[in-house]
Amino acid sequence: MALFTLGHVIHLIEDASVPDHTRNDPHPGDSPYETYTSHYTAKNPDTSLKIRLANTTAIKKNSLSEYFDGIASYSNNNFYSKDTIGIQSGYNKPQTDYYQNEGQYSYAYTEYPEKHRIAVKPINNKYNYLINNTGNISITEKDGRLYVLNDYWSLLSKKAVQYGAGVLELFFKEVEQHKNDPEYLAK
Repeated sequence: MALFTLGHVIHLIEDASVPDHTRNDPHPGDSPYETYTSHYTAKNPDTSLKIRLANTTAIKKNSLSEYFDGIASYSNNNFYSKDTIGIQSGYNKPQTDYYQNEGQYSYAYTEYPEKHRIAVKPINNKYNYLINNTGNISITEKDGRLYVLNDYWSLLSKKAVQYGAGVLELFFKEVEQHKNDPEYLAK
């Protein structure tokens, strides 16, 4: 039962790495980020994830609450969801550090936590990244390129694994601490 519950907790940690889930963005069947990530499966793994995880460690926290708050804050503060781009969404983050034109698109970049694209718009779009009530500012390019979503995945997937590994370590640390305590086991 404990390992079954641990599996649910790890699933919830993974869910908290999805910006839609941490930015109050209902998205039944309509999340560009979840659609993008769904092509990674056991039969089609992200082979570069192992490289991104090299030289990293599990994130250490003292409680499950700290793990949930940590991954949710990371996701919420550094990435947009489809419907939470711009100040009208009620979120002040992420903040754009600079803009760069690439082909027919203009990309908003942030340097924190690592340099990555956070939004895209066609160059001929006159609207400002801060105010997006037109739907012309997005996290997907209209021609099917997925640079912004790929940047999101490269950072969020790594953090999800690091936080999940930390939860596993905390679980087994707690098991070791309480395994011979009859009062704890009775509960």
